[in-house]
Amino acid sequence: MFGKNPGKLLWCGLVCAVLSASGSAQTKYTYVYFAAHAKETGIFVTAINNAGDVVGLYHTTVGGVTASTGFERLTTGEIVHVVDPDSNDNFDRANGINNKGEITGDYLNDSGGTVIYQGYEHMGGEYITYSVDAGYSTDVYGVNDNGDFVGLYYDGSIYQGFVNVADKVTNINYPDAVYTYPDDINNAGQIVGEYLDSSGFYHGFLGNSEGKIIGALNYPGAIDTYPGGINNHGEVVGYYTDSANVTHGFTFKAGKYTAFNVPKAMDTIAFGINDSGQIVGYVVTPAAVSEGFIATPVE
Repeated sequence: MFGKNPGKLLWCGLVCAVLSASGSAQTKYTYVYFAAHAKETGIFVTAINNAGDVVGLYHTTVGGVTASTGFERLTTGEIVHVVDPDSNDNFDRANGINNKGEITGDYLNDSGGTVIYQGYEHMGGEYITYSVDAGYSTDVYGVNDNGDFVGLYYDGSIYQGFVNVADKVTNINYPDAVYTYPDDINNAGQIVGEYLDSSGFYHGFLGNSEGKIIGALNYPGAIDTYPGGINNHGEVVGYYTDSANVTHGFTFKAGKYTAFNVPKAMDTIAFGINDSGQIVGYVVTPAAVSEGFIATPVE
């Protein structure tokens, strides 16, 4: 849990689809597609807990200016806005949710002419601001059931990936990377994320709560790989870009990568997974519209 810091339309469409991967069994899923706001211009879905509650952000246009708003979608389909009251620069997002219903995210704060990102925790109607260094930006991403979380912060000269365990911050950075983005952490302290190399390509990694890099997570033949979530069984979900610049989702479990393509989507961005194997993310349709999805395994 965070310590106090004084200084952060559902449309009904159910379809069955197939996860395809050469050499592995095909897994059937049912899909629910949704929007977070009737007038949204874009949606980004990032995490799901075991109850099926989903978080992310959506874009709307207000007075010609794009506003980004965090949201939670309950299992009933109800959309709840998650906006930290200190957010004052039209940008707020919900990035992670654990099985206790604790939501983590970040927002832009414009105070005194200085614009910085600040992390937050939201639970039980209360917001708690979090910054690694109150004078610089902090982004908070995934959170586990112990209240441990991962993110990114600026130290005054460079951006550092980090993990916070029981209020102890440890940097986590892939060797020789330009930036390292830890995206999620499970209850065992396994961390997944991506890093940017000096050539401008993104690669996935697996790390731990001690800040150590355990290994690479890269979809075979991909140009860029972005692991976004890991559940308590060690199953990873994410997305990758192929040589034709098309984006596909993927899962990684038991040592195998499996491509994940949502039906009728031009691009599939899979980002979160719970212990039941439900996957969330968003798609870009042929009409260039983004929609959230929840993929539920069919037994």
